[in-house]
Amino acid sequence: MSDIAEAIRKIVNGTKIHDKAIIGTVNKVSGVFCDITPEDGTADLKGIRLCAEDSSTVFIVVPKIGSKVYVSLETETEGIVTGFSEVDSIQLRGDAHNGLVKVAELVNRLNLIESNFNAFVAAFNALVTVYSAHFHIPGGPPPLTQGVPFTTVLVPTQQIMIENTKVKHG
Repeated sequence: MSDIAEAIRKIVNGTKIHDKAIIGTVNKVSGVFCDITPEDGTADLKGIRLCAEDSSTVFIVVPKIGSKVYVSLETETEGIVTGFSEVDSIQLRGDAHNGLVKVAELVNRLNLIESNFNAFVAAFNALVTVYSAHFHIPGGPPPLTQGVPFTTVLVPTQQIMIENTKVKHG
């Protein structure tokens, strides 16, 4: 059995393979690293990674302080968090674009704006009709608004029109 392990070590260029994992409590999160207190009473682990590489353009799950995490150890003191009991935030390729849109709330807001716009257009068109009919001076120039009512009516937004169903949150 040790011959197989030695062969695998040679294949991965001598990198020590450590097949231990622990469960611990998150004490601190800083960037793409966190500090963990293992449940087994061993010394705290500092600088445990939250993602495979130190970059602001990767997928990062940030655990909540005080929550439990599962850490896959690569050595006795180095590892990566691979399981989470509670999540504080998730970053997809950084955080430059802020949070994800709550689609249902956005649809409600857009529908309110569209409804108000349509009501404004209807009221404006009614004024154009009244103005054209009652304030035209015989023999004078036609009113500026004659024949120029708004014809645009906004169709209410539906969730399917703006939702990316491949990314879910809640």
